[in-house]
Amino acid sequence: DLTSCNITYTINNGTPVTYAWTGNLPSDFVDTVTLGTYTAVAGKIDNITMWVDSPNHVYDSAYYDDTLSVDIVTCNGTLQGEYTLGGATSDFTSMGQFLKTLEKCGIDGKVTLNILPGTYSESINFRQLAGMFTTYDTLIITSSTGDTSDVVFTGGVSLDNVQNIVISNITF
Repeated sequence: DLTSCNITYTINNGTPVTYAWTGNLPSDFVDTVTLGTYTAVAGKIDNITMWVDSPNHVYDSAYYDDTLSVDIVTCNGTLQGEYTLGGATSDFTSMGQFLKTLEKCGIDGKVTLNILPGTYSESINFRQLAGMFTTYDTLIITSSTGDTSDVVFTGGVSLDNVQNIVISNITF
């Protein structure tokens, strides 16, 4: 039986918060523990990572199965209009973040993603968007300056089975 452990969590790699759990949990049973409150921001992706350690006040040598990490996408409706990517105050910090938000929240009409100057080492995979656009939906991804040399992606791009995506003024 489990009688104690530490439950630690972080939100967006912030300061870890630890809760010292005590109780009596038989093997293969479940307990519900409320660790705190969290307010999501619409249109942003937040990461919550949780882990347990010190079961019954002993070292756990099987630490590889003690961590859970989830990304939470909170939608305030479908994406529509113009967004920026790449700066500290931009709507999205990475293409992965933008694509995950688009996949979870959907698109309504024309969406333009203006990418700020920089070199981005991530690969771009549009496959998860296959079949989600109607004939009225268009995704335009472009350099915010209009200069092809200002935005460079070094990780490659995959456009399998997608439609209505326009990429302009970007170097791959």
